[in-house]
Amino acid sequence: MANGTRTYGCILRWALGATLIAMAGLAACGDGAGSHDGANSGGGGGGEAASGHLWHNFFPLGDGTGLYVSSPDGARTRHIDEAKDAVPTPDGSHYVTLEHDLSADTSQVSIKSNSDGRVVHQAVLNGYVSKVRPSPLRLGDLLLVWASSAIAGDGVVTAIDLPARRTLQRWPTRAAADWLPDGRVISAEPTGAVHVAIVGQQDSAVGTLSVPGWTLRGLWSDPTGSRIVTRWMRFNASGDPAETDLWIAGADGTGLQRLTRTGLTSYAVWAPDDRSFAFDWDPANVCTGTACVGAGGCELHTAPATAREVTLDHASVRPIAVTDDEGQAATLGCDLLGWTR
Repeated sequence: MANGTRTYGCILRWALGATLIAMAGLAACGDGAGSHDGANSGGGGGGEAASGHLWHNFFPLGDGTGLYVSSPDGARTRHIDEAKDAVPTPDGSHYVTLEHDLSADTSQVSIKSNSDGRVVHQAVLNGYVSKVRPSPLRLGDLLLVWASSAIAGDGVVTAIDLPARRTLQRWPTRAAADWLPDGRVISAEPTGAVHVAIVGQQDSAVGTLSVPGWTLRGLWSDPTGSRIVTRWMRFNASGDPAETDLWIAGADGTGLQRLTRTGLTSYAVWAPDDRSFAFDWDPANVCTGTACVGAGGCELHTAPATAREVTLDHASVRPIAVTDDEGQAATLGCDLLGWTR
């Protein structure tokens, strides 16, 4: 503890990451995969303090692993569920948990009530499911990445109706997608083509994104559906990842600008008021066959949505101050799983 503030490095995350790299042939690290997907030098002025409810699995704020909710308003961090791999619905009324049986290559997907932890819907799916994003309109409709196994590398974005055990739509390999607030899905393919779909009915091209020399790997819509943040990766000549950062554009792909310039940022989580966003800084996002770039553990920061070319020493960037389960001031660490009102 320093100056009354409880802070922690992600040593366990770092050690676990190294183990998984050896087991999975760098499949996860090379693409920046993790428990989060993955459900906001430039202007922007001074950063605003975060508000709302921050869903995470940063276990040092509580007693044991699992899903936690913290709030910057001084309320103590609450332990919500034993499941570490989880994500809230956009309104925070429910959350989705994932439990994997790696020996059987199955994934149990459960939707639970935030008020009492009651299971509302549950199904066991064949294969390895990750990066779940619940629909903003219909409880039970989910976007997720569905692969044949944990190390197969063949995952595709899929929309499902969990209560009906029904697949609604699949997207091309390595496409990234997110829900829009009206229940449609916006997606981007590795080519940069941006589409908007009425799930299971109609898919329309709306624009194109392009960052020369970089490959698209993720997408997050803002709460209004007017802007998207995309993750891009740059690979070196040997095919190893060299950098990963975020860009921001209109939902039609216009006005693309670089949002972060850390080289180690793999995801964004929009604030519910869409005025700011949280992002990670993680050396484990950029790994080669022998090491990862940089030193230290994963960190979380926030910045205004108007900021551009964001670095960790940018004037508007700040850590996320919360209170742990014992009432002590603390700084939130990785992974941030959702941000609700």
